[in-house]
Amino acid sequence: MIKQPQKLRDKLVLFGWIVLAISITGFLKGSSMLMAFLSILYFIDEAPQIKFLNQFKNAYTYVFFLPFLLAITGMINTENQVAGWHYVEVSLSFIIFPFLASDFSRIKIKSKWQTLFLAFIAGVLFSFLLCLVRAFIRLPEMQSPYIFFYSEFSGFIMAPNHLSNYVLFAIVPVVIELVQRKQESLPIKSIGLLILMLSLLIIFLILLSSKATLLILGLFGVYFLIYLGRHKILSWGAIIIIGLFTISASLIVINQTILKVRISNMSIAFKPDRIDYTVPESTVIRLSAMQASGDLISQKWYLGYGTGDVRDVLTKYYKSNQYIGAYKYGTNPHNQFLRSFLAWGIAGLASLILLFAVLLRQAKIHKKAIILLWTVMMLILFLTDDIISIHAGVVYFTMFSALFTFAIDKKQTHDSFFTTKNG
Repeated sequence: MIKQPQKLRDKLVLFGWIVLAISITGFLKGSSMLMAFLSILYFIDEAPQIKFLNQFKNAYTYVFFLPFLLAITGMINTENQVAGWHYVEVSLSFIIFPFLASDFSRIKIKSKWQTLFLAFIAGVLFSFLLCLVRAFIRLPEMQSPYIFFYSEFSGFIMAPNHLSNYVLFAIVPVVIELVQRKQESLPIKSIGLLILMLSLLIIFLILLSSKATLLILGLFGVYFLIYLGRHKILSWGAIIIIGLFTISASLIVINQTILKVRISNMSIAFKPDRIDYTVPESTVIRLSAMQASGDLISQKWYLGYGTGDVRDVLTKYYKSNQYIGAYKYGTNPHNQFLRSFLAWGIAGLASLILLFAVLLRQAKIHKKAIILLWTVMMLILFLTDDIISIHAGVVYFTMFSALFTFAIDKKQTHDSFFTTKNG
């Protein structure tokens, strides 16, 4: 029997997580207050000092602490103190979320995971609605279909390459739920609602036109089609038809949208024998940043350049090597592994490898597809963007990574993660 004050506290904690899950999809101004709210609730509990001290008995806690500790120690050799301390502040999420996620695991509310993911998906779909409304309002003025694509579409909320990361992961629990409900032969009405949600999320992702996330979506699609075939949920004939239809539809979408323009612009820079780094195209700018980062790392791989000096040393490199596009936009490495390596040397790279090792181990131990797909998705995105160098990215990454590391009930079976069976 759960005491009434504990029930109330559990409801407040879950409410805080629900609002946080909605807010991280584009309304980040309130996320710091919500984290503070959840932190206060953490200590309003029976024997909070015991659960606080027990957190330090979990070795994974120290793996999460590493990026923050490196950010602090990296201030020793940082010249740009303002940028450095800003990054330290951003990195606080690595300290806070292990405690908050462990607290989430103690909530005795049925379907807390399902509720949390539905809140996250609702936040993504609400962002889509806002983007659509704004685009239709501006359409008479702009007189261009490009108002529905890329930065013109979502820039007022978040950069499209960042927002697409949220949309991509929102698709994963919907697909997992679809597969589970298909196996359980639940009402067609429920399946229809899930298909509608999935369709809207995929359309949103296409309109954001981020090449990296669309590529990952394709890889996830192949994974799920193979899964459906191997478990005899669909026949291989049906899977082949779905695959051919998807490829055809994708080619039509690319040919009719801004994706065609973006791919065409990218091809200009790729010569038969080299890449023209003077072309100011997004992919070329990213490659310029990665090339510069690699060269700079080779000169100072042991300690790095300091927490706040990454952009400054890159800007000097761009200028001296005529990387026009990258210099113009003051581009970051667009690769989190390279950025951490640049800032803190080999220790920075090791800290990220340890984080992903923990997540992969969690996926293996608990046999949950959602953890594996999250890990693979973030691995790829870390290779194409410096996710945890901005507030939006670090909250997003640490929130879900900490939940998947500290909040999973070991007694759960592999098929009860995103269903109402979860307690």
